[in-house]
Amino acid sequence: MVHPAEVSGEQNKVVPREILRGLTLEQVRSMAPEEWGMRILDEGGVTTDFRSVWLLVFWGWLTVGGMILMPITGHHMMHLPQCVLMI
Repeated sequence: MVHPAEVSGEQNKVVPREILRGLTLEQVRSMAPEEWGMRILDEGGVTTDFRSVWLLVFWGWLTVGGMILMPITGHHMMHLPQCVLMI
């Protein structure tokens, strides 16, 4: 599976639709790798504060398909500009 954070630069531009199209049913049903959660923690996306670390626990119980199907909220939209700057 391609982790979106591994893609940078115009020559390596990945279209989200292509990432989704390339997923197998087995990948969609699998749990996200634990390394992804640790990377979020290491990069400061979630702190170890008890008010935010619950997110890692919550995401750890979701399958890749479950994460994809989560509805986008205003909170997610608030973080998009920061994510685009990191790519």
